[in-house]
Amino acid sequence: MKKPTFEELIDSAKNHQIDTSAAEFGFETRLLASIRELGQTETGFLDVFGSWLWKSSLGLAPVVAILITLAIIMNGIDIPNGTSGVVAYAIDFLHQPLSDR
Repeated sequence: MKKPTFEELIDSAKNHQIDTSAAEFGFETRLLASIRELGQTETGFLDVFGSWLWKSSLGLAPVVAILITLAIIMNGIDIPNGTSGVVAYAIDFLHQPLSDR
């Protein structure tokens, strides 16, 4: 069997017709159903806001972590070692009056 040359392979690739009949089957029906579905959905403000909040919450988590870290560094808060030390520090901080902070 003769090995095809590069030019023959390129020519056969150019002349190859892709069978799209499976993708074309029912395309108009699916498209019209999607359009009808878009027109029928009635979303309120809370639905849209909840959807936006859910989608953006994971994207905002690193930003919040960076802001908290910067606030700790700028205020010079000395957090004790260990989980119990952090909890004790947080409880002590919450029980102080606002004027002492």
